[in-house]
Amino acid sequence: MKQNIGEFIKKRRKTIGMTQGQLAEALEVDERTLRRIENNEYKDSNSTTFTRLLLKIADELKLSDTELIALGVISINRDIDHLDPSDLLISNSINDLHHKLLEAQNFAQNSEYKEALEIYKAFEKLSNESFYKLGCATMCQFLDEYDAAISYCNKILRQAPETFEAHFIKATLFGFKKRK
Repeated sequence: MKQNIGEFIKKRRKTIGMTQGQLAEALEVDERTLRRIENNEYKDSNSTTFTRLLLKIADELKLSDTELIALGVISINRDIDHLDPSDLLISNSINDLHHKLLEAQNFAQNSEYKEALEIYKAFEKLSNESFYKLGCATMCQFLDEYDAAISYCNKILRQAPETFEAHFIKATLFGFKKRK
């Protein structure tokens, strides 16, 4: 099992004032399952089912992807050719995740925007952090997919209204759309 993940979940759950019963109900699992996870006694801790459950727990407890990476819950396997959120694999290596982000940046620098967009989309579906949405918006802008870029900017601005980059991209794209 992922090191200390159960203790971390229990502590976060208690910090936000949620009981085991409330969290179990939100996750649509029985309390016994949640208790096993919190006590690091879940029998099949390397399964895809367990991974999906951890991601649901993370969503309910508002854990950031940074916390999930630090706990070893998520990373992206470096040999995935075509990223899809269902292809995200569990690993204890932060280097895999970092490698994929560097790959997206390299694709963008080489004007391979579709490839970079696919990586950013996978990260964006995994995490609610605006950085990945901004990557998607930027790649869509370069691909002349203005409506999609504006949609990503709107998501960012709902989450963090002060994000300058999203305002800038959105304003620029409205200008492009107006001229067409």
